[in-house]
Amino acid sequence: MNPFKKEIYYISANKLSMGINCPFKLYLNLCHVQPKHFDNKYTSAGSAVHKYMEDMFTEGAHDFDYYVNGMYQPEENRPLYVVPEEMYDRVKTCISNGTKWFNGYSFDCEKPFNVELKTPKGRKVMLNGFIDAINDEVIYDWKTGKKVTTKDDYKRQAAVYYYVAEPKRKVIFKSLLDGSEFTVTKQHPNYIPSLCDQYIDRLEMHEFDRNINALCRFCEFRTEYCYSGAEYDYFPLEIHELIKR
Repeated sequence: MNPFKKEIYYISANKLSMGINCPFKLYLNLCHVQPKHFDNKYTSAGSAVHKYMEDMFTEGAHDFDYYVNGMYQPEENRPLYVVPEEMYDRVKTCISNGTKWFNGYSFDCEKPFNVELKTPKGRKVMLNGFIDAINDEVIYDWKTGKKVTTKDDYKRQAAVYYYVAEPKRKVIFKSLLDGSEFTVTKQHPNYIPSLCDQYIDRLEMHEFDRNINALCRFCEFRTEYCYSGAEYDYFPLEIHELIKR
């Protein structure tokens, strides 16, 4: 019995893009492998900016220190994240641009979705995730890096958001750092279902090859498992017991 075959496949938008971009990273995530060493400065900066934007459209934004210090979590006795000082200018620029460019807009933020679909191969999929910001006319996903137009994984994410939104509306991925953006206004109706088939095929065939690409420098697993000299043979794990929906 193939442990990867299911009556219904639960796939997040993030893992779908990850599985197409780098199957090996998907494998590490499915195995719940935790990186030992990872500089998360870009992730923490992105978290700060996204929380600011969400607050701006809901409860009202706080001061800068509130966001870079990671919103202290008293129940856990630690901050959710901490932005290193070297990233302060990036966060300030993104917050300033976000306020200037979107002041007066109205959005629902961190909107969850859970959409059932059938793939060209007849598989039933439940596609889930969160949308940064949505209203009746547009979906926005805010990024904190540069040159968002060059990144294929962003375009796949945008395609997911366009697919799940009903009624259809344009999807804009916009960098709050440099203003670069791209817009999705149409796509083939089978594009996302076909990507789901590719994702599931790799699971069922246990094909998790590395895909060296421009995003590797942001990957938390790059030093331990992918850089020259890093050792990797296999994980002595019963993978079918570890993979969760």
